[in-house]
Amino acid sequence: MAAPTGLLTRTVAGALLGRSLINSLLRPTCVEPCRGMAARKGIRKEKARKRTKVEIQKVVFDPLSQRSKKNQVAFKPKMDDDLWRPVPMDDVYPFKYFQQPKYSFEEAVQCHRETHDPTMYNRPDALLKLVVELDLHGERKTKFLEKLFGLVDTPHPFDQQIKRTIVVFTKNGDDKNKALAAGASVAGGSELIKGIQSGDVTLRNVDFVICTPDILSELVPLRGVFKRAYPSTKQGSVTQNTTDAVRRFLNGIEYIVEKDDREPEFGWFECNIGTLNMPTENLKENMMAIAKDLISKAPPKKQEPILWRLFLSSPPGFEKFKLDLFPLFGIQEYSIRKRRKPDTKEDKPKVTMPKESEDDAEKVAVSQ
Repeated sequence: MAAPTGLLTRTVAGALLGRSLINSLLRPTCVEPCRGMAARKGIRKEKARKRTKVEIQKVVFDPLSQRSKKNQVAFKPKMDDDLWRPVPMDDVYPFKYFQQPKYSFEEAVQCHRETHDPTMYNRPDALLKLVVELDLHGERKTKFLEKLFGLVDTPHPFDQQIKRTIVVFTKNGDDKNKALAAGASVAGGSELIKGIQSGDVTLRNVDFVICTPDILSELVPLRGVFKRAYPSTKQGSVTQNTTDAVRRFLNGIEYIVEKDDREPEFGWFECNIGTLNMPTENLKENMMAIAKDLISKAPPKKQEPILWRLFLSSPPGFEKFKLDLFPLFGIQEYSIRKRRKPDTKEDKPKVTMPKESEDDAEKVAVSQ
């Protein structure tokens, strides 16, 4: 009996459909990326790195001697005078081609007062600074002065616009009150020393320490705390009269000489000597007190004076007026300009041979 036609076609279609489903399930799937999708940022950087060529530079051998010459900075000596330059004959001249003019102390102060007039800087009460340049040669040319500093008692005190911390150690109760009234920051006795040792009392940025001789032995454990401010008889900080010592250290002019390792024979410092509205004589006496203190610290057998040059300046102005030392101290400015060795052929001195005499010429003719 033959199968119906519709049933046969249905069976064949079902078999074909099932095979196609099975094949589609067993076939591996792959998703192709779209052409519009951008690459990751890291991939783009890596490709760009591969495209760029890295040029390896060869390091040329540099000897140590040549290396030091390349890294060496041109050194300009600070202790260099201008006495070899001509003296200006006119009021208007190129400053760098002529000697710097010298002024008396009164003329220099008057010049600063004119520049600080209300019509210009408008600072009639500005501080007057003394710029000191020193010759630090010792008794021998190879020896130099070291660690120059001091505190000068000013004949005419003024407001230096500096806050100083002064500590006074004394066993007398009246001296403590007088020292505090004179301007000391802290004053005490044995109880203050114990408080500093235990840590109950902290003292920071102490400028000066004054004590009486009877309590000096108790301050020995605090030598490392006070360091440079530790009292000594040489500085005058060990005294019975603590009140006068507080006033002297509070109003005195302190100076510390600065030096350059490459130029040990030269030293300099700046300090205030007063204000422009003070009388000129008072300013001059303050300056003379500093100069006398410096001269007293020079070695007795030093050949040349320790004072080399003095200038007066006053902020905010940049003018520096050179003082004439001869009327003040009887010191004549001397030349210490360093002559460097000739480096080029043009700098080398010309050597002239001596002319031959007639006797030498006759000897040469006979020998020939």
